[in-house]
Order: sequence, then C-alpha cells, then structure tokens
Amino acid sequence: AYGLSRCGLVPYLPLFAAFLTRRAYDQLFVQIGYPNANVKLMGCYAGISTASTGATHQSFNDIALMRSIPNIAVIECADANALSQAMAACVQHEGPTYIRVIRADLPEYEKNILPESYRFQIGKAAILRNGTDVTLIGSGMMTVRCMRAADELERRGVSAEVSDRGTS
Repeated sequence: AYGLSRCGLVPYLPLFAAFLTRRAYDQLFVQIGYPNANVKLMGCYAGISTASTGATHQSFNDIALMRSIPNIAVIECADANALSQAMAACVQHEGPTYIRVIRADLPEYEKNILPESYRFQIGKAAILRNGTDVTLIGSGMMTVRCMRAADELERRGVSAEVSDRGTS
C-alpha cells in the first residue's frame, strides 16, 4: 500500500482490525503514519461484536493504537450511509486514514440513524439530537445506544443531546 501511494495511487487496505493494528503496528507507524502516506486503511471485524471469530480476531484496542500513530485520521461510522460518505471523503483527504468497520448481526447497526441531510466531514462531529441537560457522545455502533439512552432519559425527565463523534 505504501508503494502504491508513492506512485500516486490511493490504495484501500482492508484487513481484520486485530491483525492490521497489532501485528503490523511498526510498519503502519514507520511506512504510513510517519511519512504521512496517502493510504486508506480499513479495520474490519473491529470491536468485540463478532463472537464467532474468537478472542484472537477481536480488537478492542485498535482505536487507541491508531490514534497514537502520527498523521492518521481515525474514523468510525454510525451507519452505512455515513460509511459510504466517509470512504469517499477519505479518497479526497490527503494523508492516511483508518476506518473502523464492524461485522456483526446487530440489526440496530443496519439501520440508518443519521438524518438524510447528514454530510460526513473528517474531523467533525454531528449533533443527532438536541438536549439541554446532558450530552451523550457516541462513535460507531455505540451511537445508536446513545440514542436509546437519550430516549430512556427523556422518559425520566432528562433532556439529552446526542453527538456522533465518528472521526478524530
């Protein structure tokens, strides 16, 4: 991927998040992050939502690892529409990006929860619900859980704002 980026191409590299971030960490740091290579990384099967793959294939620290590498934008989308927009935005973004993607049988993740007017921007959060008492900040599949928590809080008289922090 680094070689392709040096030739002017924009490679996307999809791998299991656990292997991409842990086994290849030094190469990512030295060949992608440090030289600010225009490589787009996709950490698939991210998180611990894929019970059938086992502990060795699950990644719970991939975000922390990728955030510690210079120049890499870390992205985790709340729904498929945001993911589609994020992938297009990454191609336009000069520099390395890491998109965290889950694979699980989670029906709530298969629904589009962001408004149709939503436009993904690297480095920008989205306010999904206005509130005045507390702010719940979600990322990726946790955003839908924040929306559910806001509904429960509303039933208890608490006004909760929900923000999707899908990129850093």
